[in-house]
Amino acid sequence: MYTILVVDDTPENLAVLHDSLDEEGYFVLIATNGDAAYKIVYQQEVDLILLDAVMPGINGFDLAKKLKSDPYTNNIPIVFMTGLTETESIVKAFNNGVIDYVTKPLNPKEVLVRISSHIKTSKANNLVKDLLDEVNMASISINFSSKNINWITNHAKKLLETYLSTSERDWVLSLFIFFETNKTLLNQIDIPIILSEKNGGKLYLQIRDIKKNNNEIVISLREENEALVLGSLQNDFMLTFREAEVLLWLTKGKTNREIGLILGNSPRTIDKHVEHIFEKIGAENRNSAINLVLNNKNIKGSLF
Repeated sequence: MYTILVVDDTPENLAVLHDSLDEEGYFVLIATNGDAAYKIVYQQEVDLILLDAVMPGINGFDLAKKLKSDPYTNNIPIVFMTGLTETESIVKAFNNGVIDYVTKPLNPKEVLVRISSHIKTSKANNLVKDLLDEVNMASISINFSSKNINWITNHAKKLLETYLSTSERDWVLSLFIFFETNKTLLNQIDIPIILSEKNGGKLYLQIRDIKKNNNEIVISLREENEALVLGSLQNDFMLTFREAEVLLWLTKGKTNREIGLILGNSPRTIDKHVEHIFEKIGAENRNSAINLVLNNKNIKGSLF
């Protein structure tokens, strides 16, 4: 059963919406002002918010902006209920993170159709995020109009905390400043570009998809930090530092002779290192060794 939070200060609207949603099988929560609504989303999981635009105290526009700026609530879809039909108000609503709107007087059937559609989309997005989290991918979905995060994987959070700041709102602002100064990037899919450099590491950004119909940009992040990768190779595969270096270059496609030139060792010495590496990590050949490295959760997406 999905939970819908209805935020409206008009008793008649609340009654109609409560009955319609309840009959459709939704669990309905009610708030008559913005402050009460904000408290509810922290007390109980909410799948979608039906939000009135004009209310005493904090209005719907400001509440939407507040919810979308909060990492805890920014993934909850918001549908506006409004009698304000002028373009300026609609644009303001979307810029504050609203995903859709319905006009008053409300048509319950229309409201139910829109709710069902947006919940399905939201759950599909959450499934994508969860799958990406399982394979430790660093990915972000951003609403280009409202400049809010739709969803973000845990690995992406970790990288942005390391390279940019501790505030998710600051991350988004930094990304949009980056886009403003690199406008041609929006026309380039899957082209890696350096977003930030820190402590010997580089954070690369790649646009994976641009969905113009809903102002969504999907971005992947990739860290390049050889020191961290070498440490992971040593710890995860019980290798010496030199063996980790050899395995790193092997994974980059270098031959034993080339690795010897890079590390200042003879080809024979590198042959011995490779032999020991294969024994330690349980690899039969170069390809299987490379696959073991690329599929290591502590290394995947960090360098290659």
